[in-house]
Amino acid sequence: MAKEEEWRWLQQKKTLEDSYILGDIIARGDFSVIHKCLYKGKSERACKIYKKVHLDSEVVPSQINKLLTLSHPNMVQVRDVFENDCEIQLVCDLVNGGELFERIVECGNYNEFEAAKPMKEILSALHYLHMENITHGEVRPENLLYDSVNSSARLKLSNIPLKKKQHSPKLCYSAPEIFELKKFSPASDMWSLGIVLYILLCGIEPLFDGGPFQIQFTDTWWDDISPSAKSLISQCVVCDPEQRITATAALNHPWICGKTTNTYPLPSTQDRLRQFNARRKFKAATQAILATHKAMNLISPQKKTATSR
Repeated sequence: MAKEEEWRWLQQKKTLEDSYILGDIIARGDFSVIHKCLYKGKSERACKIYKKVHLDSEVVPSQINKLLTLSHPNMVQVRDVFENDCEIQLVCDLVNGGELFERIVECGNYNEFEAAKPMKEILSALHYLHMENITHGEVRPENLLYDSVNSSARLKLSNIPLKKKQHSPKLCYSAPEIFELKKFSPASDMWSLGIVLYILLCGIEPLFDGGPFQIQFTDTWWDDISPSAKSLISQCVVCDPEQRITATAALNHPWICGKTTNTYPLPSTQDRLRQFNARRKFKAATQAILATHKAMNLISPQKKTATSR
């Protein structure tokens, strides 16, 4: 029993297999893999599996306890957590309505007003998390998902990551302090949100001018964007985290509330966003293939040797 307790992080003895049937892999991350799973033979859910070797054992147990208490209409809810000797397994609601950026591309009459609606939903989720003193840490396009394909589907913020021993910041989406100080805070989420909004309105990642974290707003695709939208983004992408707009203040920003939001069509933004999505999906698919090959080589290193002969 003593040896078993050496690897046990959670105070529960049930296993994933007691209630769930694990299905196909539906996504891969840098430190995790996501399977579709079936709950008691009836309800479909998603199971995100982390290798414990990558996780911070001093932080993750308390983090998991907190995640299980969270509930918000614009968040993917964690339903169950299990562990075995080498894995932590998070079971969450399965959302299958696709990513926000994908839906924007198909929007018939895309304009700032159509961009403000999902931003308000994301901000609502971030406001809830920040009031609970929780930083999401991964506000990126792939984590902004609709719960169904219906036109009335709700946008969900997914994938609050478990604390890792080492973090690999994503250039552009990660705030300056994460690179410089390795420090996360609710303000870090607001930087990421500003980048997401920039892409929603421009269809392309921002260019940095005058320094690694100084965004320029002089490009031609900004000509049709309202001063109010530029103001909101500028308040999100401030280098000093203490000076960034909060989720509470952003929810009350006139652009988010629809008071200063342009309704001019943005067809060129949709075209650029379509290309942006294609590049992003290609890169993700390539990384998934490389990760699979790496895993296969770790399992059967002799196979690689035999193939090379």
